Amino acid sequence: MVWHVSTRRGFSLIELLIVLVIIAILGALTVPRMSGVRLSYSLDQAAQQVESDLRRAQAEAIRRNQAIDVTRVDDSTYTIESIGNRRLPWPARFAAGTSAQVQLQTFGPPVGGPGAFVVSLGARRRTVTVNAVGRVSTSREEAL
Repeated sequence: MVWHVSTRRGFSLIELLIVLVIIAILGALTVPRMSGVRLSYSLDQAAQQVESDLRRAQAEAIRRNQAIDVTRVDDSTYTIESIGNRRLPWPARFAAGTSAQVQLQTFGPPVGGPGAFVVSLGARRRTVTVNAVGRVSTSREEAL
């Protein structure tokens, strides 16, 4: 029986360069996708904050037995009456045309019908709505 011993060890320079090119191509394809995921996460986080603050304002209105106002101050700040100012997480902003105020009655629903705040980041939007019976929900609007 004859054994052949290979004297070749490791990888050639060409093989290493091919692997590096493949890794670079895969990286170039995934980086833009990951950036979009991060922006979508930031927008979802901002919408969840507004949604939970509206629920908190409802609870305060019921607890205090008085109407509570949630008012948009500027493109990234809103205030909850008797609680204080809140800022949206950067870089999310309120979309132009978002309602400026929602007043919640002492038993939860908004005064004067449904109210909504629209949070945006680039072409993506989330609409946080308080319907006529006081249910708070978030809906997505994605750009095509």
